[in-house]
Amino acid sequence: MSKLQFSSLKHHEPGVVSSLLHRSYQELVEAFPEHWSPEQATWDDFDRTAFDCPDTVGACTFVTCLGGEPVGLGSFNPTKGPGTGEVGHNCILPGFRKRGFGKRQLDEIVRRLRGRKAERILATTSEHPFFLPAREMYLSFGFKETGRREGGPDPGFRLVDYEFEVTGNGAASELDDYEELCDED
Repeated sequence: MSKLQFSSLKHHEPGVVSSLLHRSYQELVEAFPEHWSPEQATWDDFDRTAFDCPDTVGACTFVTCLGGEPVGLGSFNPTKGPGTGEVGHNCILPGFRKRGFGKRQLDEIVRRLRGRKAERILATTSEHPFFLPAREMYLSFGFKETGRREGGPDPGFRLVDYEFEVTGNGAASELDDYEELCDED
């Protein structure tokens, strides 16, 4: 069985970030193009920025691979304020969902933010039904919902905000199990 690995962008070609985002959200874009198609340009911009700025945005973005094949993407912002970090993009390709990879990827984001001294981690997703698995994952991980607000691509659905308090003993029970699989160089 192949191990899940988290690899830095230096091991990938430009376009991989955009490709993972487009493929992860393709169903949503096709079903609701009037709201979600404009997001595609922001995914392309994020890809360019991550590769153009390898010491900042690129250092906070990783590709999740299974047997060397990219299956997901994680990113984070460690500069939301003193002791505060934020989950950025966090997606798994459709064919690899419901296997625990999203939670393991979130573990990795939290581990990296914890390494940057984050005591509190924020996350935001949407009320849209497409994002129900993400909302359930955040809650099962230990994030607490802190509120709902207007915003996001689809005006029919609010954004859902979460917060996670990092403990001194690690963020998740399995956190240290993934450390040897990580590639942060």
